[in-house]
Parts: sequence; C-alpha cells; structure tokens
Amino acid sequence: VQLLNDLMPWLTAERTAADQMDAPEPFRVWTREADGTRVVAVINGSEEPAQLDVPLPDGTEGRLLDFETGEAVALEGGALRTTFEPWEVRIYRW
Repeated sequence: VQLLNDLMPWLTAERTAADQMDAPEPFRVWTREADGTRVVAVINGSEEPAQLDVPLPDGTEGRLLDFETGEAVALEGGALRTTFEPWEVRIYRW
C-alpha cells in the first residue's frame, strides 16, 4: 500500500507525448512525469524469465534509480539491460 501511495503523483499525472516508451514483448512499460521527476514502470507480462533491452532517453545515464530502494541502476550504452523474473514489476525514477 505504501508503494502505491508513494506513486500517486505519477499515477494521477496526465499522459503526454513524452510518456510514449516502446518495449519488446513480453514487457509492458508506462512512464509519467510529476514534479520534475520521471518514473518508468516495467512489467514482465510472461510466466517465463525475460531479458529486457530498452533504450532510455538521453540524460538518463547516471541518474536512473530504483524507485523503492533509491539505488543507482547501471545502464549499458544508454539502455536498460536486465533479466526479469516471471510477472516481475520494477519501477525506476530519474
């Protein structure tokens, strides 16, 4: 419940053209900006582990953080490359 409360500014923010972000199957991605901070939620919509390789906007390098832990997330060549467990959801911010 606390995580949903923490996400409320982004969950209620209006969608803009900048929110468009494509990801390969089986992933679902949504992104929103509120109060100068952007969040991106990534969902593995599969019952199998899946590898994500999605480019992120310029300027994200060194600024991508795990929403829940605040830990920095390393990018490879400007892309988020990581393995997600079945049905796993991760939320990042920058």
